Amino acid sequence: MYTFILIIFVIDCILLILSVLLQVSKGGGIFGSSGEAIFIGGGNIFMKKVTIVLASIFFILAVMLNYLSSRRYLKSVVTTVSPPPQQQR
Repeated sequence: MYTFILIIFVIDCILLILSVLLQVSKGGGIFGSSGEAIFIGGGNIFMKKVTIVLASIFFILAVMLNYLSSRRYLKSVVTTVSPPPQQQR
């Protein structure tokens, strides 16, 4: 379960980075002025919504991973190690 959520988390991180980089900014975005043709017709609003959804997923998965990792190592080393054998005199 932990590994599966971690893989989804990494994929979400990559998609979130890409969605932020693809947004058109005042400076022209990552593609400059030629990339603005991609976002004609409200595409910029779509990219903002995608970024919000990916950021929400990122937050939820980060909280889940934190909870699972705290529960993962709940056992103490002291309880799992058997006591040393007694030496007979």
